[in-house]
Amino acid sequence: MIIGAYRTGLPDIALSVLLVLLFGLLLGGCLFDSDDDGGSGSYEMNGYVLTEIGGPIQGVEIKAYFDRGDGPSSTPSLVTVTDARGFYRVRFDDSVVWLRVTPGKALCDFRPLNVSYNTTGRSIPNENFTGYCGSINQIEGHIRTPGGDPVRGVAVLIREAGNLWNTEVFTDSEGFYLISSIVPGHTYVVTPTHAGYNFDPPHRSYPDLVQDFTGQDFIANPSPAP
Repeated sequence: MIIGAYRTGLPDIALSVLLVLLFGLLLGGCLFDSDDDGGSGSYEMNGYVLTEIGGPIQGVEIKAYFDRGDGPSSTPSLVTVTDARGFYRVRFDDSVVWLRVTPGKALCDFRPLNVSYNTTGRSIPNENFTGYCGSINQIEGHIRTPGGDPVRGVAVLIREAGNLWNTEVFTDSEGFYLISSIVPGHTYVVTPTHAGYNFDPPHRSYPDLVQDFTGQDFIANPSPAP
């Protein structure tokens, strides 16, 4: 009888212990996500906001509107700003089933105007925007030989002094080059290169550029024969 009573009571004891353990885990937040993000997942949308020639646009306000299953929010759920590389990141979690992201900055127009996605269980990388800003600048000029003949096909490289970005354009049949969509407020160096020529000056510098520059000419001197 004693053995039988012991065997009969064992499941009740085990069940009680199990319930105590489960209750402790619940209180400690071990079974459920106790963070404020509303879900167990961690996702993001990211990308760059650049000019049409690839320069970064810093300070673009990125507004994200979330739908957590009860309809899209009427006010931004999250606001972030692009950094010096033009990069932005919008983080969200499993509770967000849809989002819309809209870039904005004074004197700028963006393409696309905004993007929308169903977000269930996935991140959205490399969602880039192109900005056309009324405050952007340009540099232009000609490249000719000492005798005044235009030199076609000269690669004209513009580099931001902090190596945030660089790009190049090429002179046309008139020796003309134009670098547009330059974001102001940065320091730039413009350098021409072409096989068989040395250039005077070798490069031009534009500290804290805040205006357009015209007549930025270079002389292409034929290199001496080896």
